Amino acid sequence: MNPVGIRGHTSCDNPVTPGTHILDNYPFACGLQQILPSDKSKGHSEVEVYAYIQPNGSWCWSNAGLIVNKAAQTSVLVDTLTDERLTRNMLSAMAHLLETNPLQTLLHTHADIDHVYGDNLVLNNVSEVLVSEGSAHMLNNLAPPAVYSVLQHLGHALWYLFFEADHTLRPAFMWVMEATVSLPSLRNFLLQSAGAARAIEFFSPFRFDQVTFTRSTLAPELVTVFAPDRTVVSMGGNMVVEVIQTPPAHSEGDTIVVVPSARVAFTGDLLFLGTSPIMWHGPAQNFVAALDLLATLEVDYFVPGHGPITDMKAVQDSREYWIMVQESSAHCLKHSIGYEMCAQEVLRSLPPPFNTWGDQERILVNIWVEMGHLNATKYNTTFKVGPTDKVAQLLRMGCHLVRQHL
Repeated sequence: MNPVGIRGHTSCDNPVTPGTHILDNYPFACGLQQILPSDKSKGHSEVEVYAYIQPNGSWCWSNAGLIVNKAAQTSVLVDTLTDERLTRNMLSAMAHLLETNPLQTLLHTHADIDHVYGDNLVLNNVSEVLVSEGSAHMLNNLAPPAVYSVLQHLGHALWYLFFEADHTLRPAFMWVMEATVSLPSLRNFLLQSAGAARAIEFFSPFRFDQVTFTRSTLAPELVTVFAPDRTVVSMGGNMVVEVIQTPPAHSEGDTIVVVPSARVAFTGDLLFLGTSPIMWHGPAQNFVAALDLLATLEVDYFVPGHGPITDMKAVQDSREYWIMVQESSAHCLKHSIGYEMCAQEVLRSLPPPFNTWGDQERILVNIWVEMGHLNATKYNTTFKVGPTDKVAQLLRMGCHLVRQHL
């Protein structure tokens, strides 16, 4: 039986954001999709590449991948998913491939929870876990799933009670909000509480109470930290995988995984599609540099961290988004506009295609992080997003959405 209010989705059949750039041969649909070789591919008879796609790409609906080395009869798994139920579904979809090409390596694009929390289901089957130095640091500081589970139960219960139940307390909440106009401290407390519940609601589809992976369950002898910049890793036979660690943008461990013979690149969360990207490290110029690097790769298809299999157009659109973040933040800093007002102004005037993407409230975080870096440069200091900062920014987004809901 599910805990009260926790949905615990068993499938990723979520509605897709209208206007998402979707390729004809690769629908934005839940499940395993083989990325077929193009005429330019070399040696593709020995290598097969698959993407496991989870619509709609919003909070924690991440993607993963499988690289099958038919010559050596082994496979490389690129990332796991947010919880073990979804990861188990993914592994079941891959079972017919893994039966004759068992897993040899788990390779992480970065170490956010939606890319590693399913690891325990495969750690006994792989001989190594390949990560960047930044991802290794992220794994060492990974929050235990119990933290998310407790917050999830509390937050979803409050949100359900006030806004989603058949007989909600929303009218009472609205009355109290109106009655406390002359009591800003109390009114702000109520808004912050509702905002916290709304932010936690982002994660309600997932079963953190069933996640068994923690930083202590990953045996150190399994972990291989690859060299900075570019590393070519031999996977047996003629198959090689190129791993490229970029300057920190989305996270400190951002890594691109390239399968040259199949002309495919797994981008991790350097690329989102159908939903707005988010920057937990930055600055935005690192996103732009990473996307410029993606544009130079000799590949035909990209598997984003969130969203459908895609092409160069998505890379170009994402690059334009981060240029907008850079320019807007610099303008606001120059004119002494605070990050809150700056972000709200940008949000109100988002141009296409950004105004068709999901999770547009993430611009609040992206402007805050970018202005933080710009201020740090101005005053010759450093800027870093810590765990409490992430909580505060999730709260900001939650409060923004509550204001829209009222």
